[in-house]
Amino acid sequence: MNYNPADDYDRTFANSAAAQAAKGHTRSNDPVVNHTWVDTFEEHESRSTVRDATAKAAQRAQRSGTAYDNLFLEYVGQINSSSASQNRTDEKKGPRKRTDVPRSLGTNDNEGNFISGISGKTTRRIDPLPFVFFGALALLALFFVYITFINPATFEITVNGAAHTVERGFKLQTCITYRYANPTPGDYLAIDDSIIEKGGGQPFWASVNGEETSDGNRVLHKGDEVIIRDGENVVEDFVTTAVTVPYTTRTSTDYYGYAFHVFTQGKDGLNTYRTGKTSRISIVEETVPMIPQGVVSVNATPGENKVIALTFDDGPWWTYTEEILALLRQYNAVATFFQVGTQIEEITSMGYYANLLSDMVAAGHEVLTHGYTHAAGSGYGTDMSLMSQAEQINEIQKGYQAIESRIRQPLPQIFRAPGGNLRGALIKNISPYVDIEVGWTIETNDWNTDNRVEDIVSALLYAQSGDVVHMHDGGGNRSKTIQALKIALPIMIERGYTFITVSDMLQYVNFPETATYLLNN
Repeated sequence: MNYNPADDYDRTFANSAAAQAAKGHTRSNDPVVNHTWVDTFEEHESRSTVRDATAKAAQRAQRSGTAYDNLFLEYVGQINSSSASQNRTDEKKGPRKRTDVPRSLGTNDNEGNFISGISGKTTRRIDPLPFVFFGALALLALFFVYITFINPATFEITVNGAAHTVERGFKLQTCITYRYANPTPGDYLAIDDSIIEKGGGQPFWASVNGEETSDGNRVLHKGDEVIIRDGENVVEDFVTTAVTVPYTTRTSTDYYGYAFHVFTQGKDGLNTYRTGKTSRISIVEETVPMIPQGVVSVNATPGENKVIALTFDDGPWWTYTEEILALLRQYNAVATFFQVGTQIEEITSMGYYANLLSDMVAAGHEVLTHGYTHAAGSGYGTDMSLMSQAEQINEIQKGYQAIESRIRQPLPQIFRAPGGNLRGALIKNISPYVDIEVGWTIETNDWNTDNRVEDIVSALLYAQSGDVVHMHDGGGNRSKTIQALKIALPIMIERGYTFITVSDMLQYVNFPETATYLLNN
């Protein structure tokens, strides 16, 4: 729809006070309203022809680009002209009821500015031409500065320390094309680091004014300092899958020859497989290690410390235990005694031996359990693995109690199985009650009555740093053991060896991580 300024005038007039006064035949306090606008209202109602003509003029002006203000003034001028003609007609007919001089809506002065007929104020029209001219001039100046100083047609850059003159739009990749630098591309690698494509990796790596980039399409500018380096290898994308590894059961075939044994509760492991999307090669990583269930066997590694642990089983025994203690005291040596619970009760029931165990501890020796009955009954006196689970647990717990009640302090959960028999279900059954089971690395065979003193001495002198020596202070006649110690101890001391307890030797044991975890938690 075409816009008609005459309509705008009609709406303004219809809402004016003059229109309201004219329609109500009332007079207003404003004299302008009382004559000029009332007369104009009457003329407005009867000048439809003028309105139509002005509307057509507006349409023409809209097509030709004539300013709205001029069109509006033309419209108002037609109304004023029509009113003046009517006034002349009225003068011939006679005086009007209202003789006030009509007042024009407005007109233009000699300079072309519009003067309001009501307020008498002059509105000056601003010529936009000077602003357009100076704006264009400023843009032209900015463009000149840009192409001359900021982005000239040719300029100088530095590539790997050498200056080069290049043209506008010069790109980073073009430095390589023009051999300003000769980087070696990286390779495209498979997941196992084998080469899928030689030179198929990162083409190059660069820095522009210290900013790292590998975008060959980067446009360079005046004064840029460019460093171009060799490209990097790129490893193919891969997919990851995880597979559970069920734990296995470890047998105790490695029991003998190792001094310390730790039970581990089996735990499933987790392996992660990575498969290359291009090469289809798969590699495996052990994300969570599998922990076998069973016994972990290790020895001590004291390094340059020349230490040996002497151990004695099956006591306490009449006279032999005391004789061994006296001999150790003579050579300033300490040892560990794995005592049997029933033997403790029998010996200490005699008043003479009542404080035997506490005196041993006070002298620096260590007293640990060798079971309560030494696997008597269903274990045939040597093998707890033949006993029921309840009997096995009772053998351990009562063995601890027999010692703790005499020395009046808790024991570490260190145990030596009777006969060195640690296998089968026994391993798991006693695991909640035993942290470490102690074996030996030097077997003297002093328990064998057919064994000679010289054989026992030979075994003792064969011991080296970190060894745990197996002997007996009870279970029978131990006079050969005492004779062998009298010969071997001074020789071993002369060789520079020091004798320590089993618990002291543990500081030189590097348990596997899985075993250490179970020990400490």
